[in-house]
Amino acid sequence: MGEFWSELNGYITPFALAKLKIQYDLFQYEEERIRDGVIITICTGTYWKSMGIPCWHMIKERLNSGDQQRIQPLDFHPYWHWYKPPPGSEIVPPQPPILDPEVRDRRRTQLAEQRA
Repeated sequence: MGEFWSELNGYITPFALAKLKIQYDLFQYEEERIRDGVIITICTGTYWKSMGIPCWHMIKERLNSGDQQRIQPLDFHPYWHWYKPPPGSEIVPPQPPILDPEVRDRRRTQLAEQRA
């Protein structure tokens, strides 16, 4: 595992690395379940969209690829980076915010209507 995420040290916050470790442990657990014949669920991307941290499905995909790709800092939402580039200087376009304000406002409106 250490080599798999060695490029993240110094770039990603310790909290995000701890969450990635939890996802890696979950990946190992799910691999055991697959060997036992249990069918796994399809990745909906919810964990990555909500947390900005790669899920165990992404880890599985990387480890099962032929060239053993590593998890890169760009796989994380910029919020989890130690050093954030100045706005407009990103090579890759910034990812959407972790929490979508439009969805949040819509839910608040729905809850207010339900209470009324």
